[in-house]
Amino acid sequence: MASPIVSTNPFSRLWELARRRRTIGRYLKLLPRCLIEDYGHRGPYTPGQVLTSIRRHKISSSRYAEYAVALFCEPAQLRQLQQNDSTAPDYAARRRDLGQAYFGGDIDFSLSDVIRSSAEHGGGGYETAHSGDVGGHHGGDGGGGGHH
Repeated sequence: MASPIVSTNPFSRLWELARRRRTIGRYLKLLPRCLIEDYGHRGPYTPGQVLTSIRRHKISSSRYAEYAVALFCEPAQLRQLQQNDSTAPDYAARRRDLGQAYFGGDIDFSLSDVIRSSAEHGGGGYETAHSGDVGGHHGGDGGGGGHH
């Protein structure tokens, strides 16, 4: 999952930024409900679970999936992933981008913050399905899962 290349052409660069923002908006709106359906209401989720839900529900292409992973996974887990895999995306940079764009500059946003932002983007997966309970950790890998 390499970082998308941004063109030096000003029009292409603006188009790419708009496309990325639209895709992240889709993640915020649609992905919480998909994750609940696939893995239950407790988060945060694993990178494999996030990627599997994106593919299973055809939310978008995988072009910006690293932003979804940065949204729905624990920062400590992402740091560990980067230490173990030198080809992993720079999730700290993705969280900085997301923090600036969606969380008032806070790069230490939590899953609860993501859920609130999701509701602002028209999503309602957690609130409608499970009264906003997003605490605790949920085990499992990216391949399967079921609703709890």
